[in-house]
Amino acid sequence: MFGTLFLKECRQIGKSIVYYVFVACLLGFFLSQLGAKSWTR
Repeated sequence: MFGTLFLKECRQIGKSIVYYVFVACLLGFFLSQLGAKSWTR
């Protein structure tokens, strides 16, 4: 039962635009930190 509820919740989150905005911001921050690190080498 827990597995089915978990998958159902994941599908609902995957359809949410807020989730994709959050992932895009997280990816942007991650890449900006990697970019800053590679410039200082």
